[in-house]
Amino acid sequence: MINTDDLILDDDEVAAMQKCGYTEEEAIAFKGVYNHYDSHFGKGDGKCSVALVKSMVRALGISMQKDDEDRLATLLDEVDENKDGSTQFAEFLLLISRMQAINFCNMNNAAADRVQREKEAEEKRKAANKRKEAEKAGHRASLLYLQDQDKVFDALAKKQAEIDAMPKQANSDSEDEGGGFGMKHYDPATDGPYKFFYWKHHKAYLDNCKAEFDAGYKPGRTRTSSRSKPSK
Repeated sequence: MINTDDLILDDDEVAAMQKCGYTEEEAIAFKGVYNHYDSHFGKGDGKCSVALVKSMVRALGISMQKDDEDRLATLLDEVDENKDGSTQFAEFLLLISRMQAINFCNMNNAAADRVQREKEAEEKRKAANKRKEAEKAGHRASLLYLQDQDKVFDALAKKQAEIDAMPKQANSDSEDEGGGFGMKHYDPATDGPYKFFYWKHHKAYLDNCKAEFDAGYKPGRTRTSSRSKPSK
């Protein structure tokens, strides 16, 4: 990204800008590009040359042939209004205007394609950043949720242990697969941390219990469970 914050136009450059029909923003952008290439690919003297413009055109993906270089040399001579044998930035604006008018080396299409590619790349970067932020937020929310659930998991594990410790006759009405409340039996010795066992084996059952409770509960009266014990 070329910094143009400190760039200003002198009187000759403003006159050239107006003659070409460029806005001040466009002219400043051109000056930023011009100074950048002059510093890195030119002699740093503020003068334009065929080699300097060739470097700029190459950035658009255009390779100039010998005939193109001869044409460019002719254009440079035509915009050299003071005929000092060199082209300064004001005259460079006139050169760019001429090159755009004749679509020199198909540069207008190449420039439009580059702008479109940069726009698409920026949109992809924004979308990727948005996805990353959403993933981070989801991870943070999941972590907080799991931390908040630790007490619930501990209480459920404790209750399960109490049921497992009850005499067989006392809890035979509600046992299923060796566990209580119709839930799969949890063995801390073999099943690992209860929070993971809960998500795999108990969560769906407890969610169903909650759904049945929510569906059957009416304010002001006692709910009758739909899961009645079998008659003795």
